[in-house]
This record gives sequence, C-alpha cells and structure tokens, in this order.
Amino acid sequence: KESGPEQLNLPAEQTRFTGQNPNEAFAVGILSTQVPFMNILGKDGNSRALLYLTPQQKPIFNLADERHESRLELGFISNDTPSPTDDDWALRFRAPDVAGIGSMKDPVDHKFKGYLSVERNPKER
Repeated sequence: KESGPEQLNLPAEQTRFTGQNPNEAFAVGILSTQVPFMNILGKDGNSRALLYLTPQQKPIFNLADERHESRLELGFISNDTPSPTDDDWALRFRAPDVAGIGSMKDPVDHKFKGYLSVERNPKER
C-alpha cells in the first residue's frame, strides 16, 4: 500500500511550531523523526501547502483546501515497507482520487514503468 500526504499525520510536536498563533501563515521545522518540513497555513490554521522530505530524504509536495487535507500530491511515493531502493514518483489528484500519472519500478525486473490513471466516476467532488 502506498503512503502519502493523505496519510501524513504530523505528530503532536509539530503543534509546538504551528497552529499556536492565529497570525501564523508559514511554518518551518524538523519533526522528531528528523524530517524537515515547510507548511503554508490558511486563515483557519490548516495546511494549504506542505513540502517535506521522507525518511529516505525524498520530497513530497501536498496542496490542500478547506475541504480536504490532500487535493494534489507531487513527489516520491513510499511503500508500507520502505526500502532504500524505492524510486516511485507521481503526480496524483486526490480527494477524491480522480487521476494520477507517474513512474514505478517493477520489483521483479527493476525496470521503470509509467502509468496514467483516471477514475471515471469519482465518489466525491
């Protein structure tokens, strides 16, 4: 299973950096897992643009709105069991999952394969 921003729940220690001041619009920090992040916040204090590195030091950029935590995701796609050889990348339109384009390395022959997916009837919009 893939993980991405829709499953990224920034730990409680992030609240020490963000969400404490109603005038805060931008936060930069390092989580306890040593993952750096930059977060642009909306007037409601929720994330609108989040850029962070995975534990493998690969970037993910997530865009959100007032209705969903993840509308658009660009970057590295990590598996449930991360490996240093992971090298899957994508642009995914989320909430609902309506489209994606990316490249994934085949675990057997280690060749890259491109993909394009479009959901015909998204459940939510």
